[in-house]
Amino acid sequence: MTGVALFRLGRDREALLTFDKAERVFNSVIFDGEKGVRIRDRGEVLFQSGYVKEAMRAFEEAEQIFDAVHSVLGKASSMQSLGGVLFSLGRNQEALETFEKAENLFSQVGSDLGRGICLEARGSVLFSLGRNQEALAVFDSS
Repeated sequence: MTGVALFRLGRDREALLTFDKAERVFNSVIFDGEKGVRIRDRGEVLFQSGYVKEAMRAFEEAEQIFDAVHSVLGKASSMQSLGGVLFSLGRNQEALETFEKAENLFSQVGSDLGRGICLEARGSVLFSLGRNQEALAVFDSS
């Protein structure tokens, strides 16, 4: 939480250092699911700070952790974030597939909010691919 708070105060570098320190301290004492949350949060700060490739690695790592501990919601959230990174890199087809997978996972756990966010993101990607009719259909279903 401190890392996120520092980031919101515009202290990006301090936020990243806080995540690094927390990871070292908590690695031996926290549950893997909590480790996944911390890595995903760090990925969000990295992404918002412009460290896109590092953020992608963090989201991929968090996804693997959540998969290992059978946290469908955590995996879906990490995949949603990863989709955003892929979209920002212009890897639109991969982003579309990632958002679709995340949407399906959110549906499995009954997260309408997560599903809706993924639908909106899919619509944006479809528009960027020139698939306007599909995008409108996705937006209508969200």
